[in-house]
Amino acid sequence: MSLLSQVAPDIRTTVNTLTGTLSLLRESLLDEVLLNLVANAEASTHQLFSLLGDIVSYDALQQGEIELNPSQVYLADLIRGVAISLQTEAANRSVVIESSCAESLSERVWMDQLKLNRALDAILRYAIVISRPGTIKLTAK
Repeated sequence: MSLLSQVAPDIRTTVNTLTGTLSLLRESLLDEVLLNLVANAEASTHQLFSLLGDIVSYDALQQGEIELNPSQVYLADLIRGVAISLQTEAANRSVVIESSCAESLSERVWMDQLKLNRALDAILRYAIVISRPGTIKLTAK
């Protein structure tokens, strides 16, 4: 086990604490300038969390520790589920998430559902953080 994989849980705990604290601070502020500062800090914590996940995944790949757990999954349901799970977070930033899946992908496919779910979640969270008010479209073709 590498040093990174040993300290990653402590780093994640710290980042999650920062994220929660910033969320509470955002809810209690009325000043627009301070709200923008908190939004920037929240974006940075999300980026840090995502970066940590990428580094840990790369480290695990280098160590030969990544295992895939494939199962049959309806891709359209997975995509829709991720989009729905982030609707509230998106709405807090005046962003709407639209998801769609090509008809040809309506059958079950073999994939590691957890890993794809995490990847889509991370991508959408990042898109929410960096987007201006508007619409994010998640489309699988």
